Amino acid sequence: MKLFLTRHGQTDWNIAGRYQGQSDTPLNETGLRQAEQIAKRLSSETIHAIYSSDLSRAANTAQSIADFHSLEIKKDSRWRELSFGDWEGLTYQEMSAHSPELFEAWMKDPLMISTPNGETLARLAERVKAAFDEIKEEHADQTVLVVAHS
Repeated sequence: MKLFLTRHGQTDWNIAGRYQGQSDTPLNETGLRQAEQIAKRLSSETIHAIYSSDLSRAANTAQSIADFHSLEIKKDSRWRELSFGDWEGLTYQEMSAHSPELFEAWMKDPLMISTPNGETLARLAERVKAAFDEIKEEHADQTVLVVAHS
């Protein structure tokens, strides 16, 4: 299997330095242009299937690419960004000020420590691996594109 991984285009929260997590923030004008640019870049590639996070910033980026290939996007919530829980929408500085001790612990061990009502990197890895394993099984000798997050 040949696999293309791409990140969604820019959002206003990217510019502001806000952790988006699983908040459904839309692409901004720059992000829409970026989606068109990656679609044009990949237009000459043979792509058999396109998978995407179900969040609009990823799904809209994927749709730009899918339009060139006449493919339907297979949206899957397992490709979503890490959930930052109660800290979604906050900046790095705001997260740190919110709960300094928890923030420090999370920065030291995000694999096992989550943000308040968020998820650990270990949980993220589990769900992404399950989604990836299904793609490998279904598309063993094909080219697949996944549009997800950072």
